[in-house]
Amino acid sequence: GSVARGNWNLHSDIDLLVVGDLPAEPLARSAFLYRFVQGHEEPKGLMHDEFTSLERQGKLRYLEGALKL
Repeated sequence: GSVARGNWNLHSDIDLLVVGDLPAEPLARSAFLYRFVQGHEEPKGLMHDEFTSLERQGKLRYLEGALKL
């Protein structure tokens, strides 16, 4: 997102990609992740196999400039 690119502003959110053992159902996963944020963060969750599949397909290019924690 804009924070990773360095062109953020006062109204920008921080995109967080969480990869791990998360609820399988997308709405439950989203609800689970949003319990841990406080407003300017926007969490997105992927299971390990989903991340690996997207990575193999070359669909994670938007992660360039991201921070791995």
